[in-house]
Amino acid sequence: MPVPETFQLYGDTTLVAPQSPNANVNPLPNQPRHVTRTATLHFTHGWRYRPGDNSANRHVHFWIDLDGSLYQNNEADNRFRHAGGAPYFNTGDLIRNTSVAVEITRFGKIEPRPGGGGWRINGPNVNFDDDPTDPEWCDYSPMSNAPGPRRFNLWKIAGGDTHEAATRPYYKIKSAEFNDNRNPESGQFLRDVLFTDEQLATCVLWLKAILENYRIPKRFLRNPATGVENPWIDTVVLARDNQPDAMLRQEAIERASSHQGVWGHMNLQGNRVDPGASMDYYRLKRGISDRWWYPVNLDGTERALNYLDAGRSVDYLALTEYGELSDLEAYYRLNEEGQTGFYPIGSNRVWHGAIHLDSGSDTKQVYAMANGWIVAARVTNGTVNGMALPYSRCFVLIKHPVHTQDNGDEIDYGANSTRIVYSLYMHLEPAVLAQRPDGAGGQRWDFDYATMPPWLCHFLIDNPTHATVNTGGIIYPNHKVDLSDYLGDTGMYITDVRNGTPVMDRTIHVEVFTTEDPNTFGSNPWTAGNNRVIDPTPDDAIADHGMLDSYVRDAAGDGIDIVDIKNAAPGMRSLAIQSRSEHTLTDKSQLGHHNVAVTDDEWTMLIRPLCFHADITADAAAPAVEIGPYHGTTTVWHFHPFTFLQWMNQRVDRHDQILADQDKARPHLQSNIVINNGYVTGFQNLGGATPTQLQQNTGAIVYPEAQYNENTYSIWLRSNVTTRALML
Repeated sequence: MPVPETFQLYGDTTLVAPQSPNANVNPLPNQPRHVTRTATLHFTHGWRYRPGDNSANRHVHFWIDLDGSLYQNNEADNRFRHAGGAPYFNTGDLIRNTSVAVEITRFGKIEPRPGGGGWRINGPNVNFDDDPTDPEWCDYSPMSNAPGPRRFNLWKIAGGDTHEAATRPYYKIKSAEFNDNRNPESGQFLRDVLFTDEQLATCVLWLKAILENYRIPKRFLRNPATGVENPWIDTVVLARDNQPDAMLRQEAIERASSHQGVWGHMNLQGNRVDPGASMDYYRLKRGISDRWWYPVNLDGTERALNYLDAGRSVDYLALTEYGELSDLEAYYRLNEEGQTGFYPIGSNRVWHGAIHLDSGSDTKQVYAMANGWIVAARVTNGTVNGMALPYSRCFVLIKHPVHTQDNGDEIDYGANSTRIVYSLYMHLEPAVLAQRPDGAGGQRWDFDYATMPPWLCHFLIDNPTHATVNTGGIIYPNHKVDLSDYLGDTGMYITDVRNGTPVMDRTIHVEVFTTEDPNTFGSNPWTAGNNRVIDPTPDDAIADHGMLDSYVRDAAGDGIDIVDIKNAAPGMRSLAIQSRSEHTLTDKSQLGHHNVAVTDDEWTMLIRPLCFHADITADAAAPAVEIGPYHGTTTVWHFHPFTFLQWMNQRVDRHDQILADQDKARPHLQSNIVINNGYVTGFQNLGGATPTQLQQNTGAIVYPEAQYNENTYSIWLRSNVTTRALML
């Protein structure tokens, strides 16, 4: 999990609000688990989290409230009865002995109100009326039936219909129709209440912390027939027809006991649907992943990221990944068969630490290559010297805290493993922004989830009076993005030069760079001397390292030209280049001796407008800490984006396979979760120190998450029988 983790707080002033254990709620308050194999998701089907509530719903470890606040009910390592396995078996003993659980507060099943006119929550029978005004905020109190300090933003729930409680008009919800394989009860309950954006953001962070802390693979339940992840599948669907109950029971037990990863209550119990049809599992899958994905689709199609798009539900349910290494060569060619924008140098030997991915006259959606934070962006072009630009200088800069070191064959999630890596997406299509009345006498930005990236919609919601967002100014969102989040579309820039004249078309400039030395990245292809190129004159942007002569040859005797650069590009894919970032230039002279070929007008209109780093460092409002080390330096290490992707995904896949094989010979790592006296008190990195080793009566070493003995892990299936040793 990238560290240090930024945990966004929405209503509470503390990260986690510990609650005293309630011995009256659970029969197992002081019995620890010895194996933690799964994280289980539930919903409460109620108003909110109530501290001190003695209801049955308290028999989980954690609770995520509507405003994203995270609470803890009891010790993380304790056992609780929080999931059954009806109708085929009772998983109570299995799940309580192997799983850590979270309740996510919300109403779930919603149905038309009897007699018409609004909606009713099934079960509590709470009435809701339609609210066409779509208010911004929902205010509610965790302790009383009155407005309170707890808030979540309805505008940040993309889509759905707004309803307000008939007797508590300050309490709002959104719901949407789900008529696909996510909703086994669509015939009776077609609509489902939506989780808040704040809840989903917290759920991602909680899952990452729990999975890494307990060394659980970052995967969801797989269909045993296809091997494909399907987090909505349940025991009823998996049951074979015309089989004896005893066989179905045994198959269900084996299926449940073999899963390692994330699942919901509905996966285990055929008569339960929590966490519900509206759980955005694809967002969770992307948010907890350490993999990197390609920034565009090869075929120009759009990814099915919107879980409310009924027309793309089949695609959404596929949980497609876009980082497969089998596609690597095709993506390399997408760049190298173009006419400009090759890695790591351009014509006339100017450093170009990026690749261009052209889309011709068609626009392509551009996606975040990995989880991280948007720390700087420009979303409108503005003007330069009073003139409109013929190309886009809009960009998104994402900071990725990445665990770059290995610990043997595995990724090291210790604190010293983390390095900051950036990805940059330049020449995004400029946004068209306008304001309209907010209904309260002021103005707000018009935002449209159907056409704008969600991150930009959220920035406009949070900054209704931002002064320069609409005039080409740089903004600093510090907005968390998940892997493959939609960032924007390909915009206009030079894609060819014909008869000395630049040709403009749609493209995207993609960089991956760091201020760290790749030698600190553990085992990687850039430690080899012949893959490391250090510019001897980093004050300018000229690629004058002699090693490049072995790659770039003047084949036709007419000087180095674009043909020679294209021919050399495949051989330079594995180079790491330390040089001046092209976006840090402040003066034409920094182009070295090539500045004589650049006119003042070309510098002013074509080059300087792209040098955003100089604008950031001159901006007193630019948050240096949030932007990170790039804020204070002009020299960086560049990687070919696809070579970096390959390296990361090979490491992640290897690590995940080790966890799936349950190789827990290594000590337990408290990578990003702080547990004091059995309670989570924070998400941060502890350095991966070996935990205190517990001694049983037998003298065997026991780690907090597993009882280990020569790759055999004992799992307690039934509290009144004997332990069953499974070879996993």
